[in-house]
Amino acid sequence: MLQYRPSRTIASDRDVGIISESSNQPLMRTYVSPLGYDSTRVTRPLLRYGVEPDDTIVVLRPKDESDDTRADRAVRDVQNMLEQIEPTVSVTVQPIPFTDLRAAIRACLDVFAAARGDLLVNFGGGARDVFLPFAIAATTVTDEITAAFQYSDIDGSVRELALPSLLVTVPAAAQPTLQLVSDADGETTLPDLTAASEHSKSTVTRHLQALASGGLVTTERHGKVKYVSLTLTGELYCH
Repeated sequence: MLQYRPSRTIASDRDVGIISESSNQPLMRTYVSPLGYDSTRVTRPLLRYGVEPDDTIVVLRPKDESDDTRADRAVRDVQNMLEQIEPTVSVTVQPIPFTDLRAAIRACLDVFAAARGDLLVNFGGGARDVFLPFAIAATTVTDEITAAFQYSDIDGSVRELALPSLLVTVPAAAQPTLQLVSDADGETTLPDLTAASEHSKSTVTRHLQALASGGLVTTERHGKVKYVSLTLTGELYCH
């Protein structure tokens, strides 16, 4: 278990690298990433989004893995890169059990809970035995994650991801409204929703507020018309 402070705060503005207006200092961040034998999958996102002196890098490796030499070399590569750009940044290797999926998910959740400051997760690869529980754990605590990245095997680029939440709940009263949005191919307007609903405009508006709060839809106003779209979380829920 990592010896971090158990309490953590998430910035209200969830942009990566945002500067606190009150302190004028960079926010403390914890990067968490599975690490295989290719350190580029970890270093490339770090180079793109930058590191600050108080940041922490946590790399996840299989516990009791067989090829320690290649694994150690990958960790050293990450450490060497960081020493060149920000020597005070710490790198921690967190072993993840890989023979028990439940234990592995719990271990990943413990890492997330122990993170200091903003939590940034990188889906850069690593052993599948670690990547799967890492991905499951991340999609159950999306409200705690400030940003998520993916290193592409195809073109080597780093993309920011909008993770769906797998534990979302929908108020019973708002479920018909959510289904109407889904039936409209995932995008509609408030007037069209009201026309298709058995409820008043004010009631549909309250439903949308609850759905937006749960991350199932987004709303955007263009002129006098409010447009409603399903998020990935909403699509998965309605599937």
